[in-house]
Amino acid sequence: MELAWDARLYRHLRAHLSYTYLHARYRDSFCSGPCSDNNPQVPAGNLIPGIARNTATASLAWEPEQGWNGGVDVDYLGKVYVNDQNSESAPSAVVTGLHTGYTWKRDHWTVNAFARVDNVFNARYAGSVIINDANKRYYEPAPGRNWTAGMTVSYRF
Repeated sequence: MELAWDARLYRHLRAHLSYTYLHARYRDSFCSGPCSDNNPQVPAGNLIPGIARNTATASLAWEPEQGWNGGVDVDYLGKVYVNDQNSESAPSAVVTGLHTGYTWKRDHWTVNAFARVDNVFNARYAGSVIINDANKRYYEPAPGRNWTAGMTVSYRF
């Protein structure tokens, strides 16, 4: 199930909210190879690893055609199981980003200078997971606070 809402609240102020619920589970029990103490049966109903059941995004941005712009976005990723047995998981995480920029328009030219900071609060979380890793090294860390800056120049005929 997915829900989304996007609206212009006031002049150039835009808000966006989205939420996804995904209940991905195994229908049938199985073993990946012969069942044994080292390879136990995966019970029906276990959640499929690598998929968060809940994700959400919220953003608020000031977006005029010219001049200063900026905004904030917050992303939520729910707990993610990392193996078929659902015995280990990466915990849920909330990550915040900030962005700003300035846009100039003159005749056929547009110049957009921008800067962005992601993971503003330097949250420690798993950026990705390795499903069913034999060495139980399931977790790959996400980058800490990081930034991007740049400029685009375009000409319209």
